[in-house]
Amino acid sequence: MDSPWLPYVYDYSVGGLIFAATLILGLKVGAIDMRRESDRRTLIMVVAGFFLFAATHAVWIILASASSGPK
Repeated sequence: MDSPWLPYVYDYSVGGLIFAATLILGLKVGAIDMRRESDRRTLIMVVAGFFLFAATHAVWIILASASSGPK
């Protein structure tokens, strides 16, 4: 009974932690300057892209599970 959600949760929890740590590091060393509008916009787009990618992945899992029929 392999669930497609287990790798999804693992990928986005571990990947999300690495992603968050990278963003925090970028903020701490000054590579991302929240006073600059372009940096704020870029940060918002990167974070939104992460969540959009995760949501799209979830939709594909749901559609693939629905199309495989009952087990």
